[in-house]
Amino acid sequence: MSGFTRLPLYRGGPMVGRLGFGTVALGLAYGVGPEAVLPPEDAAIATLRAARSGGVDFFDTAPAYGVAEQRTGLALGGDAGAVIATKILLPKDISDFELPAFVRTSVMASLTRLKRNRIDLLKIHNATAADMDRRPLLDALRAEVAAGRVTALGASVYGPGDAAAVIATPGFKSVQIAFSILDQRCRAIFAQAGSAGVGLVVRSALLKGALTVRARHLPPILAPLADAASQVCTLAGIGWEELPTLAMRYVLSIGAPISVVLAGAQSQAELNDALRALDAGPLPSALMAKLDGCGLTDDALLNPARWPALS
Repeated sequence: MSGFTRLPLYRGGPMVGRLGFGTVALGLAYGVGPEAVLPPEDAAIATLRAARSGGVDFFDTAPAYGVAEQRTGLALGGDAGAVIATKILLPKDISDFELPAFVRTSVMASLTRLKRNRIDLLKIHNATAADMDRRPLLDALRAEVAAGRVTALGASVYGPGDAAAVIATPGFKSVQIAFSILDQRCRAIFAQAGSAGVGLVVRSALLKGALTVRARHLPPILAPLADAASQVCTLAGIGWEELPTLAMRYVLSIGAPISVVLAGAQSQAELNDALRALDAGPLPSALMAKLDGCGLTDDALLNPARWPALS
């Protein structure tokens, strides 16, 4: 598939290709600018199947991604070679007493939508360090593993502190983090993850479109982000159209403990861009060293959840 080495999803887990598929843009109108629209179901299914034909074997979805789980199930539910991860999003203020029933119901609903008998990797969506101290939650999740409905547990987090708490929690084998040329804050947990055998799944390699030509649609309050993306182009000696490939290759080139990097493709054209980045192979070490110095630290710029509404 490429010059990149396949790695285990986590210690003892299935081997997966370096490029995975994030389904949020197939279930919601997601991204930056006028291109952020929900694709038709048939086009979404075709894109997922094209990813499999292109060698992608890891797919990440979630109930919170609109109709993404349903579409993933329609495309890949019967494909035993596809490793599918989904999530559980905890309601605010849910009581410990309610947790076991909620976890069970969420898992069963995901299995139905995914047309599967088992979830390969179940993650807590937007997990926090406090969640890792919540015994009834952990017990409910571990019960799903014991019952055979879930193979492995993980979490999706926003920052290095929460990621570190997940890595330190027994039974959690994978952490999904945001990481890109401009957001390198989670590098702080790489050594801990590697020592624990916890695999890292990277999302936001293109920072919700900020590391693409779509950065021109960012509002003035996010101008420093667009400026930083422009500076990356200058440093690498490339134009805006080449920036997405560079951004994907940068994260793909890092290697363990990053197990897989998600491409949030909305169409087969965007999927093909990601596959070209994969085929291009690792970036030269000298350029990697330069890009290692491009990380920002302002969460208001790096966390899309804090961005103003984009149109």
